[in-house]
Amino acid sequence: MNEPAQSGIALIGTGALALEILEYFGRQTFSCCFSDPEFAANSRLELPLHTDIDTLQRHAHFFVLGMAVPQDRLDLCARLAAAGMEPAPPLIGSGTVISPSATVAAGSVIGHGVHVGSRSQIGPHNLVMHNTILGHDLTTDEHVIISPTVFVAGYVRIGKCTVINAHASLARDLVVGAQAFIAQGAACFRNVPDGGRAIGNPAKIFPGNAQLHSMPVD
Repeated sequence: MNEPAQSGIALIGTGALALEILEYFGRQTFSCCFSDPEFAANSRLELPLHTDIDTLQRHAHFFVLGMAVPQDRLDLCARLAAAGMEPAPPLIGSGTVISPSATVAAGSVIGHGVHVGSRSQIGPHNLVMHNTILGHDLTTDEHVIISPTVFVAGYVRIGKCTVINAHASLARDLVVGAQAFIAQGAACFRNVPDGGRAIGNPAKIFPGNAQLHSMPVD
C-alpha cells in the first residue's frame, strides 16, 4: 500500500527559474523538488530531489511550476494531476499589492513588488515576475508568463500559454490570443492573434502557427 502523501509543496524544475522562485519564497516554503532524470546531477536547488512522479507524490501533495516552456507546463500539470497532486495556493511575494476585488488562481506565483488592479482575474499556473503592473479588469488564462517590469493596462485579456517579456507594455482593451509572444520592450497597441508575435515600439504583429515547443524539465 502506498504511503499517504504529505501536505508539502513540490517545486517542479531545478533550473534558473526554479531557483529564483525558491529565493523569492524561501527554503521553508517547499518540501522537495522534481526534475527529469537527465538534469538531476545539475540541480541548483538545496531541496530533496525526486526524479519520478510516483515518488514525488508520496512527499508532497501540492506543486508549483518552476519552468517556462509552455508545453512542459501543460504536460507536467496533466501528469501531476493524474498522480493525485494539486496546484498550490497562490504564492505572493513581498511588497505586492493585490486589490481586494482581484482574484489569483491556484498554482500561480506572483513575485515581489507587483500591483494587481481591481476586479482582475489571474488564471491558474500564471507566473508574474517582480515589479509588474497589471491594470484593473484584466483577465489571464492558464500558464501565462509575465516577465519583470511589464505594464498591462485595464480590460486586457490574455490567452493561454502566452509569454510577455520584460519591459513590454500593453494598451487598454487589447485581446492577446493563446500561445502568443510579446517581445522584450514591445509597446503593443493592437490585438495579437493566437500564436502571434508582437515585436517593436510600436509593436508590429506577426502571425504564428501557435505551436508549442517542448523541452525536458530541468
